[in-house]
Amino acid sequence: MLLKTSIQLSENITIGPQPTFIEFEKLAKQGVKSVINLCLKEELSYELSPEEEGRRVSELGMKYLHFPSSLSRLQVERVNEFLTAMDK
Repeated sequence: MLLKTSIQLSENITIGPQPTFIEFEKLAKQGVKSVINLCLKEELSYELSPEEEGRRVSELGMKYLHFPSSLSRLQVERVNEFLTAMDK
């Protein structure tokens, strides 16, 4: 298991809570290739801002996408962008 409370949806997709600085290192060592952050900027009260998180993830050799999403504001175009990102 990648993180304590992560859930593996398929062979290539795992979802979980916002990782810490140290957990990003563990994820990279475990072979994770991409990180997609779905949190809205105003929801974030985490160790790293989305910009810092993106830099850190990139430094560790993983791809990063901040895809802020809310079910109440979700639009078809955003879903299509997300699906495109998942195919890469």
